[in-house]
Amino acid sequence: MTRRVKRKLIDACLQPGASIAGLALKASANENQLHKWIRLRQRADAAAIPVDAEAVPSPFVAVVTAKDTASVRNPEHHEYELYLAVENIDHTRTKARSPQTNGIVERLHKTMLNEFYRVAFRRKIYDSITALQTDLDAWLDQYNNEREHQGRWCYGKTPMRTFLDSLELAREKLIPH
Repeated sequence: MTRRVKRKLIDACLQPGASIAGLALKASANENQLHKWIRLRQRADAAAIPVDAEAVPSPFVAVVTAKDTASVRNPEHHEYELYLAVENIDHTRTKARSPQTNGIVERLHKTMLNEFYRVAFRRKIYDSITALQTDLDAWLDQYNNEREHQGRWCYGKTPMRTFLDSLELAREKLIPH
């Protein structure tokens, strides 16, 4: 089911006097899943979170996160899981106690902490998140496009150069859907 169809279905269910069971049956959707989508929309509306895919398009088809107890305990009721379901985004979790699956991200977080945040907060007092985000974006651009890396995959190249050099190999290994 596309995002647009889901959105229209949820909108129809939110109309006064609408039969959620009837609309779910008509759309060949699971009624319980439809109830979850409606709850997510209502929570998002209450929190003023934009969920309109055309207003905030999601380029993601899959997300990998660490196993955290908040969403693992009761995933079908967690707002994040509901959002991913509404947006048709696959969610997988890293293997517990296995740094190999998340080590590169952990290393990036450590580098960001040591080379950006600790330095930035010593040099400047930020009066808004926007100002901090602007400086972080500039640092990330320098990190990805100018700074040579000695990591496992870069071999003295910038991450962007490594990415561009591997595009042809990635295309060869691409599995058609």
